[in-house]
Amino acid sequence: MVALTSTCSEIFRFDKLGVVIRVDRIGRQTTLVEVTMSDTLFEDEFVANRWLNHSSNTVAMEDASKHRHAIRNRLQSASLSLDVLKRWSAEDAASDVERILEIAVESLGELESMAV
Repeated sequence: MVALTSTCSEIFRFDKLGVVIRVDRIGRQTTLVEVTMSDTLFEDEFVANRWLNHSSNTVAMEDASKHRHAIRNRLQSASLSLDVLKRWSAEDAASDVERILEIAVESLGELESMAV
């Protein structure tokens, strides 16, 4: 679980992934979410050597498949939540923006730990 603060400004950096999320708040209300990210993070083709730091000879094919599936799930969650955050604006009064932000940060944190 990700603990977000109610400070005026908060920055989440995921250097291995090339993602930066800046959140501005007034009190407990989010007023701005700015997402900067690499264009290649969510590319169509899955690049295994970006994520897998072990050779397929040492790991059973089933385990490697499960690992790829977990990475793809996290990429999907991160992609969808970041897309919603990038489209969100302060005028939308979206009550779920904090929960969507939590999902994005949590997914990106897990991806960051899996990235080579």
